[in-house]
Amino acid sequence: MPHTAAESSSRATIAPHKSALVIIALLRLLPRAGAMTSKRVARVLPPTPDGIERAGGVLRSGGLCAFPTETVYGLGASALDERAVRRVFEVKERPLSDPLIVHVAKPEDAPALVDLDEPCRKAFDALTGAFWPGPLTLVCPARSHLPDCLSAGTSTVGVRCPSHELA
Repeated sequence: MPHTAAESSSRATIAPHKSALVIIALLRLLPRAGAMTSKRVARVLPPTPDGIERAGGVLRSGGLCAFPTETVYGLGASALDERAVRRVFEVKERPLSDPLIVHVAKPEDAPALVDLDEPCRKAFDALTGAFWPGPLTLVCPARSHLPDCLSAGTSTVGVRCPSHELA
C-alpha cells in the first residue's frame, strides 16, 4: 500500500490488539439519515493476503485504514487523494496546520514524492540506505502533485518507510 498519508499518535482511535500482526482496522464516515454528521465505523481485518488486499482497496477508493508501524498505530489514507487526506484530519480532529507523514512501501517509492537537487538527493539516498525501512522520517521539499493539505501549506513533506510488514 504505497504512498499512505499517516497520522501516528499515542492517541489512536483504535485500541491496540494483543498482537500488532492481527489488526488492520478500517474507518469510514457514514452520513446519518437527515443529518450532515458522520459516525465512525471500524472493521478488523486479519493480516492475511486477503485482509491486506481489502485494506488496500479501501485506501484506493478513498477510505481510511488504521495500521501498526514499528512504533505506533497510524491512521492512513492515499496521500495522493486530497479528499481522503482531509478525512484523516477530520476523523482525528487534527488541525490542518499540523502536517501528515507519507509512508512508502519501499525506499524506491519516495523520490516520486520529494523534489531534491543532486546534493540533497545523494544525502537522501545515503540516509534511506542506512535507516530504511525503519522509524526515520525525512522532511523534504514536496513535489507539486501532492495535496497542499498534506503538508499544511509548508511545501515540504515528511516521508517514511516503516519496517512493520503491515505498514
